[in-house]
Amino acid sequence: MSSRVSPVAVIFALLAGCTGSVDEYAGQSEEIAFGVEDTTNQFPNVGAMAFSAFVPNDVKPRCSGTLIAPRAFLTAAHCADFFNDEHAAGNADNVWVTFAQNPATAGAGQYLLVSSVVVDPEYPADHNVQQVGDPHDVAVLVLARNASPTPAATAPLGLLDALLAAGALKSGSFHAPFTVVGYGVTDVTQRFTQNRVRRIGVSEFKSLTGVYLNLDQNPAHDNGGTCFGDSGGPTFWIDAAGNRTVVSITSRGDANCQAFGASQRIDIADSVSFIGSVLATL
Repeated sequence: MSSRVSPVAVIFALLAGCTGSVDEYAGQSEEIAFGVEDTTNQFPNVGAMAFSAFVPNDVKPRCSGTLIAPRAFLTAAHCADFFNDEHAAGNADNVWVTFAQNPATAGAGQYLLVSSVVVDPEYPADHNVQQVGDPHDVAVLVLARNASPTPAATAPLGLLDALLAAGALKSGSFHAPFTVVGYGVTDVTQRFTQNRVRRIGVSEFKSLTGVYLNLDQNPAHDNGGTCFGDSGGPTFWIDAAGNRTVVSITSRGDANCQAFGASQRIDIADSVSFIGSVLATL
């Protein structure tokens, strides 16, 4: 028999002794585009999504994501839906996930075939993630076999609201740092050509809505953030004990990747329900 920990208990544990997300990468990173490469495999459960007719001959990642169960890869709906469109157009026949830090040097055995692509059914048909309201920019790629990294923990319902209410996200001039991870580009002018590797960056809390966690990634503020190719990647809250929790996934930002990042919350009811419904089938 298994026991379940209540969301309230989980939130209390994440809040206990919390004075802000642990910023172990401060001073090292600006944007992920210019920041720290994860050469020591600090985030082995963050991977890249790629698709083509013949991987690994074409290994350029299209998006990022996180392993949240042995066969479940959490990413953005606009990434998954893009594959569905390309598949329908005959431009791609399979989608793959790799957890290699540098996909360009990964062998065929490091690519995991995706058996099904599950997009939140409320994701807008016009793919407009900038619409007013909740775009439901969440998807899960179901892997054909178990992946080896330890899955990341995902936020319980209402975690970010609880952190905000507790003063953990912003207090006076203090803005809590969040850790963002992904395979995005370092130069927006090379978004289609640059080799992509897994990088780590730090953004500061800006605001919280019912749908988005908005982050300041302005390098003039000593912040970093996400760019093209980081879509679907995780935003981690790291508590005082060093425990990492995925609280949101990269959805959109400014065109130059130097002002703000808006990540879809996964601790809101619709996201929790959708993700739970997929995991329940595995």
